[in-house]
Amino acid sequence: MEILNTNQIIENLLYLPIDLPNPPTHELEIFKDISVEKFYRDNFRTCWQVPLYTDHEEKGVYKWSPLGNKAPELKAWIEEHILPMSGGTRMTFICTLPGDKNAPHIDCSLEKFETIQHKFRFVMEGNVDDLVFLGKNDARVRPTNLNNCFMMAGNWPHEMENTHSGKKFTLAIGAPWEPDSTDLNYSKLISRSYDKFKDYYISKENMELVDNWREMFEDYNATPHENIKAYWNSNKVKDI
Repeated sequence: MEILNTNQIIENLLYLPIDLPNPPTHELEIFKDISVEKFYRDNFRTCWQVPLYTDHEEKGVYKWSPLGNKAPELKAWIEEHILPMSGGTRMTFICTLPGDKNAPHIDCSLEKFETIQHKFRFVMEGNVDDLVFLGKNDARVRPTNLNNCFMMAGNWPHEMENTHSGKKFTLAIGAPWEPDSTDLNYSKLISRSYDKFKDYYISKENMELVDNWREMFEDYNATPHENIKAYWNSNKVKDI
């Protein structure tokens, strides 16, 4: 078996469970009782988002939103396990209705495509293996349905169809946080996670991109800050 160094693991990572305790999930009941029409509609990914920690007031200044404040135990978990690594960054629940599909997409801009674009995910409710990484010649790679936090390559084409009987909620933490091998704490996390979960690690080293990957980037008509600020200023959130 080839012995990989941490830099190789990071550079080739498509999916890896990470060695962190799982966040509490019981507060999810609060969000399950809210109509998805109250959430932020992500037309690009064809899902709903529950903005938890965003720069909804001042650009680049991240804080808990009124929705994030509804889950104090989840907040405490994030403040202990994520924020020391990530600093201020966008955090959300991705919410997908039963039978709905998140359109094939890439979770970064074309300008960032050649960089490390690892994204944190934890499926609060639903199936991990509904996530599919897309490759050339109709290659489809799914992670194991493991109840664990994981990192994934946001710059690889992927989609998801919710086969769960209820809404799927995924805790998602991404940009502007861009962890890579220059971050010593992140490298240590990936190293110990690989030691523990190497049997579940998926590498993109031998995968080829789908032919239409250039069509999978979001066309930003407004900045994420402008979009989320508009959401919090809309009538749909006045009773949240």
